[in-house]
Amino acid sequence: MEERVFLDEGGVKVTNARVLVGSQTYAMSGVTSVKHAMKTADRRFAILCLILAAGTLYFKHDSSQAIFFGIGAAVLGILMWVLIKNKHFVVLHSSSGESRAVEHTDRGFINRVIGSINEAIVSRG
Repeated sequence: MEERVFLDEGGVKVTNARVLVGSQTYAMSGVTSVKHAMKTADRRFAILCLILAAGTLYFKHDSSQAIFFGIGAAVLGILMWVLIKNKHFVVLHSSSGESRAVEHTDRGFINRVIGSINEAIVSRG
C-alpha cells in the first residue's frame, strides 16, 4: 500500500502510516483517536496593568508624572493582552495513553492537523 499524504504543513506531516512532528514519529497504526486541547493564556498581569492605569489616571489626574505612568501602564496592559495567545494542542490517544503531539497558537492550524489525522484514521479501513 502506497503512503498517502494528508497534510504537510508547518513542520507537521500526516500520512496514512505515520504522523511526523519535527523529529518525533507517531505510527498511525497505534493511534486510536485524536482531540483538541487548549491552555488559556494567563492575562492576569495585563489586567493588573490596566487596573493600575485606570486607578492612576482617575485618582491622580492632576500630576503629569501620574498621567505618564498611567498611560504607560495602559499601553503595557493592552500590548500584553493582545500579544499573549492561547496554546492549542493536538492530543493523540493510543493503547499506551495520550500524548500532546503538536502545540501551536493558531487554532486553525491545529484543526487542520486534527482533520488530517482523522482522515488518516478513517483511511485505514
